[in-house]
Amino acid sequence: NVTVSRAAPHAVAVSLHGAPVLGSPAAMSVAPAGVHGPSCSRVGLPLTSAVAGESGSWTVQTADVFANPRSLGGDPLLASVTLAGAPPPPAGLAAVHDHEDGTHVVSFSATRAGVFGVALTVHGLAVRGSPFAVTVLPAAPSTAPVPSSSTMHCANAPCPPWWLPCCRPCCDPSSSDPST
Repeated sequence: NVTVSRAAPHAVAVSLHGAPVLGSPAAMSVAPAGVHGPSCSRVGLPLTSAVAGESGSWTVQTADVFANPRSLGGDPLLASVTLAGAPPPPAGLAAVHDHEDGTHVVSFSATRAGVFGVALTVHGLAVRGSPFAVTVLPAAPSTAPVPSSSTMHCANAPCPPWWLPCCRPCCDPSSSDPST
């Protein structure tokens, strides 16, 4: 019995009573075994922080139980997201794209700040290091321009206090033209 755990081309030499058997050595190629979640790994820099409303991603390399990288697609890598101290967030915060070459890109995006856990599994077994913590920071305040007084129309209704300096004529109940 011979067990080969390294996926690669091999030469197999067979002998009988010390003499090589005809055709020996023979070339043999060993492909990776089926995918094994705990042997899969994140590739490159980890996504540890993000900004609310923006997405980030990282790559996962699938591997077999012997840690041989897989080079085919179709492995069932799943992502689920949790938010510390909160009910389960809505689905769709993480997405998995299979590149059909043994790698998957996991994208993550959240619209609120907090510490999220992104769990990656294959056949119910966690990918090495999963769940991954991602700290989502609040988005920067909007820098959208404030409308000019010519676009603010209060229709003789009370203006919010911050509008009064710029739109007093339209907010003045004595004004007869609500469009000014």
